Amino acid sequence: MYLRLSNYYQEAHLAKRQHSSLICRALIKHGMQSFTLVILEISPDNLAIAEQFWIDFIKPEYNIQLNVLVPQEHSGNLKPDRTGQNNSFYGRTHTDKNKALFREIALSRTTLPKPGHSLTITDTVTGSVETYPSIRKGAEAMGWDQANIMRFLRNNTSTKLYRKRYSLEVNKE
Repeated sequence: MYLRLSNYYQEAHLAKRQHSSLICRALIKHGMQSFTLVILEISPDNLAIAEQFWIDFIKPEYNIQLNVLVPQEHSGNLKPDRTGQNNSFYGRTHTDKNKALFREIALSRTTLPKPGHSLTITDTVTGSVETYPSIRKGAEAMGWDQANIMRFLRNNTSTKLYRKRYSLEVNKE
């Protein structure tokens, strides 16, 4: 809660979230001086139940997530939930206009995405050596599953061969 509130006092956070957060847009439009912070409860026994009570009681204008609690499967008990069906965007989709805007923004990026680690694959049978710009590209070129390659690299030492034939070396430069 402290982190969430402290973000509202930082101009950089407000500017970054102004298009997606109703409260951030309101703070930018009306200014911090137009809002009052009221602490309703200190140290409740169950934070999720207390939050749901106050949301139901006050019906806050800027809180778009009105259902904090959902029935827990099999037990009927309530549990806090900020995802799935209680998510305010659940079942919705972006408009074609917004999709076009997202596409335009993505295509006009001036910075390149962070490159992956290059992968050198040595075939111990033929002696051929190939270097790929990323693990994904190497896996694609060899017709391998990237998840299996990642698991192999995580769990095995550099002395063990992949598929009893290939030596894999990740170059983290």
